[in-house]
Amino acid sequence: MNADVKLQIVTIGASGLVVLLIVPAVLAALPLLNTTMIRLLLMIPPVSVAAYIFVFNFLRSSGGELPSVGVTLVAIAQAALAAGIFMGVFSAGMILLVRWASRWI
Repeated sequence: MNADVKLQIVTIGASGLVVLLIVPAVLAALPLLNTTMIRLLLMIPPVSVAAYIFVFNFLRSSGGELPSVGVTLVAIAQAALAAGIFMGVFSAGMILLVRWASRWI
């Protein structure tokens, strides 16, 4: 079996396992959350897909081997910073566009 296919299978399995472990914890905490916080839970599925893609590409770029802890943490920090900036810019753009478009509807 191709190494990329093996890596893909393991990454998908790990992603599923992480979601399997996190979702019950989130559901158990749901009664403790107020209604304004529930909107934050809607990001779990796309974030889990983004994390899966990041991990697969990160491991593939390092030949399927996990680099040192320092290299891994730097890569995670860079990805989180880039994703945070993009999410902020994208959200601000959408808010402005919706606000502008709502004047005409």
